[in-house]
Amino acid sequence: MDKLDCIYTFISVVENGNFSNASRNLGITRDQVSKRIFYLESLFSTSLFTRNTRKMDLTRSGEKFYQRCKVIVKELDLAANDFIYDQKYPEGILKVSAPHAFIQTCFSDIISNFLIQYPNIEIDLLFSEKTSEINEHKFDIILKIEEEVREENIFILNSYKRNFYATAAFLNKYGKPKS
Repeated sequence: MDKLDCIYTFISVVENGNFSNASRNLGITRDQVSKRIFYLESLFSTSLFTRNTRKMDLTRSGEKFYQRCKVIVKELDLAANDFIYDQKYPEGILKVSAPHAFIQTCFSDIISNFLIQYPNIEIDLLFSEKTSEINEHKFDIILKIEEEVREENIFILNSYKRNFYATAAFLNKYGKPKS
């Protein structure tokens, strides 16, 4: 049985006063609530509640366990919120290597738009003609102008085929370029 589900159930029983209210609050049957509480009591070899026909009270052990469980659940919620925040607002340093030819393209616009979208990311950009291995300098992204990439454990994000065009007037004046 999942301990975390049991802990959430235990907290719900304490805060709702009984198994029936906790089952309605959690959207599970009263029998499931009872089984989860029984599981915790068996796991720790202690009673968490004193039960009588009129009401349920926490035992001394139950009170201590409740206080600790509240801290655990709060920490878990904080961790989940941190994770969600980090996914939505990434931060850190992104190491990028690109050839000098990218300076003359719309690369600066791409970088500017990226930084607007992700203001907590710092870009460490190296323009170099040297074709680096992806892990040689611990780059996150390496942009290359090559026909074929031979490295393993990389993912090609995109490929572009470049075409060069000339107007008829240019060709008539200078002829077709040889290189």
